Amino acid sequence: MLAPGSSGRCSAPRKRQRGASAILLALCLPVMLGLVALGWDLSRAYALKAEHQNAMDACALAASSALTGANDPAVFDVARAYALVLVDPQAQGEAARPAASINRVFLQSEVPTAASIEVAFSSQIDGPFVAATSTQTLGLSPAQARFVRCKRSDTGRALWLMPVLQALGIPAASSISVTAEAVAALSGAQEVCAMPLAVCAAPGSTQAQGWGLVSGRRLTSVDNPAAGYGSGNFGWADFTPPNGGASELAALLQGQGACGVQRGQSVGQPGQASSVGSAWNTRFGLYANTNEARQSPPDYTGWGYATGNNNLSDYLMRRAARASFQGQVGGGVVALTSAQHAQWGAQRRLITVPIVDCAVWNGGKGSAMASVLDLACVLMLAPVKTGSRPSGAGVSNSFEVEYLGRAGDPGAPCATNGAVGGNTGPLVPGLVQ
Repeated sequence: MLAPGSSGRCSAPRKRQRGASAILLALCLPVMLGLVALGWDLSRAYALKAEHQNAMDACALAASSALTGANDPAVFDVARAYALVLVDPQAQGEAARPAASINRVFLQSEVPTAASIEVAFSSQIDGPFVAATSTQTLGLSPAQARFVRCKRSDTGRALWLMPVLQALGIPAASSISVTAEAVAALSGAQEVCAMPLAVCAAPGSTQAQGWGLVSGRRLTSVDNPAAGYGSGNFGWADFTPPNGGASELAALLQGQGACGVQRGQSVGQPGQASSVGSAWNTRFGLYANTNEARQSPPDYTGWGYATGNNNLSDYLMRRAARASFQGQVGGGVVALTSAQHAQWGAQRRLITVPIVDCAVWNGGKGSAMASVLDLACVLMLAPVKTGSRPSGAGVSNSFEVEYLGRAGDPGAPCATNGAVGGNTGPLVPGLVQ
């Protein structure tokens, strides 16, 4: 009888089991490595695809804001410029924007180059899409260009771990390729970013009557609210009553306006706001110094219209030429050059503003609240004198805009930011594919 622990037949199977485990491990190791490699590289491929899709979504949304139906060949170049900035159409170049605003790819290590992104336009959602420019429209009318597509392919990206399988003699891919595209267009909004101007509806008018306003007509600000408002004028809108004032208006004029504005919202009247002239003038490329252009971008043109009506068509021509302000500056005021308008400019003079019944403020009722009846598209016409500057041609003594219709009307040249999904506009960019 064998004592416990003594040699016998039971010891041999244990040795054979240890050897079998080593063989099994050797057989399974390539499979395990392959699964790890596959999981790692598939996750990288998924991340690469998601990064590209985010970039193309931002690209298409930015570009579509220029497709307002204006019969202006320059819209193709403007839309492409917006698209290739990717996130912020009011700044140019990576260095001009916060790092967080840049759509990077390849595990956030690269910024897609402009040359690698295809920006194309179409009158229909399913194409055909053409890479139109201001000089080569390729048969597509600017007024009919409703859809823009951004597309990028990233090919031949080396995989990191799959080559391990190749080294073990197991067939496996050594690179991946991804393609992402997005199509966007302008559509009606629920709420928007609007400027703090309040266009006065004609007394007793309705939306069906266009609020008694005529497209192409000049509207002038009421400098003394206590004297009362009249049809065909505009006042200033306080979106945060009773806290708003001239300083808030100036900040909105220099920035993107007040976002979240919608019909039915109540707005106040901040009183006399003649002190916002310098902020107003930044949109015409007039600054205390050119460094301000980075914080308060200008329009693509500073050309002013001190008189007359129906200035939109000439404005579009001046915008395409990147025309600078034609008057005189001095006294610490600097006018941007045409090249600087092209470098830093954006669509800053075609703006969305509320339409209200200004009569509620008549008789000095500055604390009264007016309801936003609708939203209008207007063109800022001319820089305004602040003291004695600027002067000469193209300068107005009052704040003036040209009424261009309701912001939601077909072909309205204004576009803004906001929540998409409204029935009547105004227009905001939205992804459609």
